Amino acid sequence: MKQTDQHPQDGPHREVFTDGTLAAEGTYQSGKKHGRWQYFYKNGQPKAIGEYVGGELYGQWEWWRANAQPFQAGAFELGVQVGTWTRHYDNGQL
Repeated sequence: MKQTDQHPQDGPHREVFTDGTLAAEGTYQSGKKHGRWQYFYKNGQPKAIGEYVGGELYGQWEWWRANAQPFQAGAFELGVQVGTWTRHYDNGQL
């Protein structure tokens, strides 16, 4: 999926939910997400972590469920899924 989020200021950036809790943090370069980003659930548990290059998902990404159980992992090449992906059922099994 193409990342279309634009931000006018490059450098470190934090996104928050409407109640002010941290939703995501990472950096912008040339007005696009670039480098390592981490996303969180409202309860503070990690939701996803990976990298962007020029606003596109890139490299290895991992996602977790709100209960901290693994959900899926896989890689991207400039926004396109590549390689082998793993997905876990609700009970944590592959």
